[in-house]
Amino acid sequence: MNVSGKLLKYSYEEETGSFLCLWLENPEIHASTKIFIPDLSQVDKDNIIITPETEGAVLERIKDSDSGFLVIFAVKTSQQRKLSFSIQAEADKTINF
Repeated sequence: MNVSGKLLKYSYEEETGSFLCLWLENPEIHASTKIFIPDLSQVDKDNIIITPETEGAVLERIKDSDSGFLVIFAVKTSQQRKLSFSIQAEADKTINF
């Protein structure tokens, strides 16, 4: 993970699948913010919330993997940014005999 500025908060609640990231964007940094996601199929793209709103965000899959990155393009102004989304719980992997 990397942010285009100073990381203010980063949390993941395993019980609810809720992810939250807050950062203060630095206008001198032109690199995108990149968040690693272990399984992109568990993220509902319609529930990804980025504030302030931006059209510059994409999901990038890692070749031959279910994993990838959420890439949020830098806005090149000094402002606080917020990202939140939920990861759907995996199916129960318990094997009953």
